[in-house]
Amino acid sequence: MAGFRYRFYVDGFNVYHALFPWFPQYLWLNYYRLAQRIVCADDTVSSVTYFSAYAEWKSHKSVMRHKQYVSALKAAGVGVTLGRFKVSEEYCKKIEDTCVDHQEKRTDVNIALAVLCDAIRGNHDRSVIVTADTDFIPAIEAVRQVAPKIQVGIMTPLLREHRELIRAAHFHYRMSESALADSQFPKDIHVAGGIVKRPDYERMAADWIAAHPKVKDPRVGLLRGGLDA
Repeated sequence: MAGFRYRFYVDGFNVYHALFPWFPQYLWLNYYRLAQRIVCADDTVSSVTYFSAYAEWKSHKSVMRHKQYVSALKAAGVGVTLGRFKVSEEYCKKIEDTCVDHQEKRTDVNIALAVLCDAIRGNHDRSVIVTADTDFIPAIEAVRQVAPKIQVGIMTPLLREHRELIRAAHFHYRMSESALADSQFPKDIHVAGGIVKRPDYERMAADWIAAHPKVKDPRVGLLRGGLDA
């Protein structure tokens, strides 16, 4: 008996902010490998698509790291859909002055449209949205109405779960540390135009934690066995 045909849709920033800075060892993540590890032996991974946007206002090094990571994903067979950031100015009571705010745009819409359009085409059996964002509940509900044969599941990142989102989905996967550890890219990746090297995420995370001493470590109180439940 043939297994399920899967399509994965990755909410890039949602996963990134779940892993950084507390799990930097898992940031060099090959989403295609992760998808293959999650499904059963008889199942097929039809596609994996990564959705994100370049934070162009940040340092050149930061943007280049992101672009190099995208190159690594493409080399692994992951599709990439990019949105953009919108710049707006708002009054901040805390500093009594105008603050510049950068909001990611189009990513949620791009994911929702891709999930819905692919479901309508009906050339797969199961969709998996890799996120913990409850904004995708309407998309899941829409698929139930227009393509009831397609099941939509959720894969939630480490330490991020929302019961409402999980209840809305047909099924639910939890990222585990063992799956993440087994789904890392090699340190050096050959891509079109050269070699991409793994950034020093551990140093970046340590610098961030040192600069934000009041931020509580969400890992405190977890079982010693880690997040493999």
